[in-house]
Amino acid sequence: MGGPSLTPQNETLGRIWENDRKYLHVNSSAVNVSVNPSTITYPMSVTPEIAPNWVYASAETMGDANVPIVNFNQRYVGFAPFNYGTANSSTSVLGYFCDVVNPTCQSYLIYRSQPPYYNIVSSISKLFNSDPSQLAQINSVSENENFETNKEVIVPVNCSCSGQFSQANTNYSIRQGDQFSKITNDTLQGLSTSQATQNQNPNVSTLNLNIGQMITIPLRCACPIKNQSDASIKYLLSYTIAQGDSLSAISGQFQVYSMDILAANELSDPPTIYPFTTLLVQNS
Repeated sequence: MGGPSLTPQNETLGRIWENDRKYLHVNSSAVNVSVNPSTITYPMSVTPEIAPNWVYASAETMGDANVPIVNFNQRYVGFAPFNYGTANSSTSVLGYFCDVVNPTCQSYLIYRSQPPYYNIVSSISKLFNSDPSQLAQINSVSENENFETNKEVIVPVNCSCSGQFSQANTNYSIRQGDQFSKITNDTLQGLSTSQATQNQNPNVSTLNLNIGQMITIPLRCACPIKNQSDASIKYLLSYTIAQGDSLSAISGQFQVYSMDILAANELSDPPTIYPFTTLLVQNS
């Protein structure tokens, strides 16, 4: 509630109703809204003993966050068709929304090693602009490690806000036969999208790429939002969904409750998930 506190002295059933403001992390993040308590009406089956009209007459609502789009979520992105040559202005297909509380953080990606190009520490770290020594350490291997095919590799990246989205940028050199969809789905296994890559490179056409041409690719990552940080979540991992993956298998692999993964990705239960997309997995 946003109005004055109610105590046993002025509440018919002797309860205590406190103002929400004392529980705000930042007072300026909310504004008070209220109506005249006399305008509050109750359905026939409900009486004021449920809660006094003062409780329903006031509230603390979200204040002005000073961002273009007030969406602080990490919504899962399923299948999203790509129109060649058209910059996409939709929201979550371009990335996870940037959190103003944690605008930069250490984040992690899951990548499945693929020979002949991306199956050693140095090539994978270069692909994702990651530190090879850090990548080797977190995977408990040497910097000369040659991963077996489809081995899941944890890739550390520095995630930060770029406009309204969180991302980690990497530079990519075009190979023969590349198009944005081939790069994001086959090479990067869904750790970016064609739409986000087109938006990052507005003057480049996916139908006219030259071998050796350099483009910047925004990788999908996110930083913990406040309620996650308050719950001791230290980082979010971007997990690339493979054919046959299920929520129960993913939660079991990372020893995370399925409901926590659903909440982090704004998914309902049971979820519909697709290969070449990412799920955020919380880890403390």
